[in-house]
Amino acid sequence: MNSMDWQVRPENQRLPAIPEALPLMIDGLDLEQMRLRLGGDDEVLLAILRQFLCDFDSWQASFELERRQLNTGAMLRLVHTLKGTAANVCADQVHVAALALETALRHGEGLKAGLVQDCEAALQQVLNALRQQLPPEPGSGSCPIAPDQALLVVQEVAALLHRRRRVPHLLQQELRATVAPLVSVEQLEALFQHMSAFEFKNAQQALTEIQECMST
Repeated sequence: MNSMDWQVRPENQRLPAIPEALPLMIDGLDLEQMRLRLGGDDEVLLAILRQFLCDFDSWQASFELERRQLNTGAMLRLVHTLKGTAANVCADQVHVAALALETALRHGEGLKAGLVQDCEAALQQVLNALRQQLPPEPGSGSCPIAPDQALLVVQEVAALLHRRRRVPHLLQQELRATVAPLVSVEQLEALFQHMSAFEFKNAQQALTEIQECMST
């Protein structure tokens, strides 16, 4: 079946409504500065913060994997992405810690004592605050995906990417739960980084590779 023929559920073709107002403050974030940048548009702000939580929820596990394998290039990419995104969402402590770690890695100083811990601690502070303080997303209490639904979830994501459409957060969570046990951390994070950057062609290629792994 062609990816254009795959059905996308109606709830995944639109942004969810905001169930309640955002808090005035979230630990580790300068929400006032973000609101100024966005012209006070809390709907966009909420979407950005949910995307940050989705994209970096497994960052620490990905970094630790590359650290154990002494893969400096992959560690640099992960830290560089975190540094840039943290600046975009006004997570100042995360940005400063990621910048220090990136500088040490680029200068060949390796993993200096304390820099990794500082970066991970700053990130976890923000992630924990987002989990606790963001308004719940509609449908977030859904049941886990049955194994026979896995391919349908992947095909639904493929259909959205083919149409150059954003993949909603709940569908991203379904996708992560579906493919995480079946593919490498690097494959999974590459897919989510492409989706976060709206690199639809690269995301389609990454998803195709994941589908091939699932079929073996």
